[in-house]
Order: sequence, then C-alpha cells, then structure tokens
Amino acid sequence: AQWPLFLRLGTVFFLAASAGLMVLSQAAGIVQAYGGATALALGATSFISGAVALARMGGGWLVDHYPVPFVAAGAQGWALAGALTLILWPGPVVAMPGLAMIAMGYGFTSGLTAAAIARYWPRNAFGRVASLLYVAWCIAAVGLPVLTGWLFDRTQGYELAVMIAACVSVLGALVALSLPVRRIS
Repeated sequence: AQWPLFLRLGTVFFLAASAGLMVLSQAAGIVQAYGGATALALGATSFISGAVALARMGGGWLVDHYPVPFVAAGAQGWALAGALTLILWPGPVVAMPGLAMIAMGYGFTSGLTAAAIARYWPRNAFGRVASLLYVAWCIAAVGLPVLTGWLFDRTQGYELAVMIAACVSVLGALVALSLPVRRIS
C-alpha cells in the first residue's frame, strides 16, 4: 500500500537531486560559460555548496511547520525561480544566485525527504525506506550531470541544461503536490 507513495516521494527526490547535482558538479564551468571570471566561478562553487547545506537543514525544519507537499512544491518552485532568472537574464552576475537557487531546491528536498519518511512510515522502517530512496540519488548523480556535460560538448553552452532544470522543477512540483498532507503512520 506504501509503494505508490514511495514512488512519488522518490520521484520528487530524484528530480530535485538531478538538477541540484547538475549545478553542484558543474557550477564553476557554468559560471565561466556565462562570462564569470575564474575567481567568481570558484567563489560560486563554495557559496552554492554552503547554500545547499543550509537548505538541507531548512527543508527538515519547514516540514516541522508545514505539510510535506507544500514544502516539496515550494522547494521546486524556488529552484524553478532560479532557473528562470538565469534563462531570462543570462550573465555572470545572475549565474551565481540563479544556480544557488536551483541547487537549494535540491537541498530543501533532501532535508524534507528525511522528514517525510518520518511522517509517512513507522519509525522502524526509516532506515529501509531512506536507503531505498537514496537509490534515486545515485541515479540522479549520473543522469542530468552527465547529460549536461554532453550538451555542453555539443553546444559550448549551458542554456539548454538550465532549461531542462526548469522543466525538471515544474515536474517535481507537480508530483510533490500529489503527496499526502497528513501523517500516515
């Protein structure tokens, strides 16, 4: 009876991780491709990593105060706002905050996923469910980041990858809104 819920939560986590790991793995290159100097690209990488760490803590905290689907959809909306900002105003000044917002969507989702497991499954199932959900992270780690590198090799730009991240965020928000509002277990 929990498999449909598991698949929806796993899909939300996978989609957020895909976009976030794409940014984390290639932030310096993306910032440089948008015209940023090497120092800005390196600074962006550190800034984005720190933003993701704070967002992870924030995702769990938010689920303590708001329903899981709203936090999950909000995380995807935040990532979408970052992608759209970069799509509409491409450039080095916008690249760092736009990419940080995309990656933070992943951070929020990572934090809220652990809290969601605690909401939707009994305590004794936490480790099993979490370990199975992290298979989605493993797939995400080689999915969109590798595709992004391939697209860059073909186009010498990251515009298409950012557009894909925007689409991933829309899909993630839609799936997130299908999660239950109330605690199940």
